[in-house]
Amino acid sequence: MTTATGGGQAASIPTLTDFQFASMRDAANSSIDLYLLMRPHTLDGGEQYVEYVSNNIETDELLELGLLEDVSERYAERIRAERQVSGRVFRVIRITAQGKAMFNESDTSALSI
Repeated sequence: MTTATGGGQAASIPTLTDFQFASMRDAANSSIDLYLLMRPHTLDGGEQYVEYVSNNIETDELLELGLLEDVSERYAERIRAERQVSGRVFRVIRITAQGKAMFNESDTSALSI
């Protein structure tokens, strides 16, 4: 997320990145909770690692804005079982009413501002 500031104004307006917009669009189009891979089983230590870290930071920003909510506790047993089997760590997110309101119900490919 970046911030855009008005001419000389102290307040800033959050601006969504392409990843954040796509995540919000996918969440708005989904009727189920979304699983977010927090740590893959293996990482190449380079670009793949940077991508996962960046995506997790950007998702955290959406959580902080109240556009998404973390509902992982509801799936704790399933997450724990998956971690034991695959070594992967997941977080489960759900779009909030505020996040859903950003998208036009008839066309979720564009923000309705």
